[in-house]
Amino acid sequence: MNALERMKEKYHAMSGAEKRIADVILENPGLAVNMTVKYLAWKAGVSDGSVINFAGSLGYGGFTKLKIALAMCAEEFRGCAFESVYSCDSAAAALQKMSENASKTFADTCTRISPDALEKAVGLLLKAQRIEVYGMGGSGFIAGDAAYRLMRIGLNAAAFSDPIIGAISASRLGREDAMIVISHSGRTTGMLRALQIGKERGAGTIAVTSYGESPIAKLCDAALVVSSEEAVYHREAVVARLAQLLIVDTLCACIGSQRGAEAMEHMDEALGFIAEHGTRDE
Repeated sequence: MNALERMKEKYHAMSGAEKRIADVILENPGLAVNMTVKYLAWKAGVSDGSVINFAGSLGYGGFTKLKIALAMCAEEFRGCAFESVYSCDSAAAALQKMSENASKTFADTCTRISPDALEKAVGLLLKAQRIEVYGMGGSGFIAGDAAYRLMRIGLNAAAFSDPIIGAISASRLGREDAMIVISHSGRTTGMLRALQIGKERGAGTIAVTSYGESPIAKLCDAALVVSSEEAVYHREAVVARLAQLLIVDTLCACIGSQRGAEAMEHMDEALGFIAEHGTRDE
């Protein structure tokens, strides 16, 4: 793991001063390589000692060693939400890079995710009388797809992206129910509140997030932590969305296989409804 990747991984657990230092470096690693301790401290609005301590917290014995590490990976820096795609790349090259990013994210997720957490999540969903899936923003679309997939295999599921409606619905859950909270950062206030309410009511709780040390991951019964290399400076989940969908597909496949013929009957019924709304010309 290079210096930038290490910085990104630790970002959400950093103090306010550390985040300001990281923001300056991540915005332009190439310039940061040539900064002095005093200049970086001034740029970030922190003390000289904070910069030196920051380097130590990343595992480097001093600011000079951190700059050497940054120089080694500066050319590899992906400073935008579109990862390694640059303006000089052709559309075909962009497709190839995004495909490689997605493949790496899937492989890293398979290595990183806890098998015990996966099994626990499947068990909670299998025995639940009702399943509610929560997500806001981009995660809201994943939540909607998850609820749809669960309904297709015969489970009683619904999705919520509004924090107020979500909180109200979570308050109606009980010990026989389960909830899935999808949040890239694991810190979305509205989703965290819904999780707290659902947990207070005794519902089984599952999180799908990119940060294992986030409040949402720590609070739930089963934390499904995906791996992605999103640019922390922009805090935009791009490839992580694909990893979230991978987790949803995995859960549905496991549940569907265990429900067997019953799941297949519900899927056939759903296909019938879909056919009813198909275009007559097709």
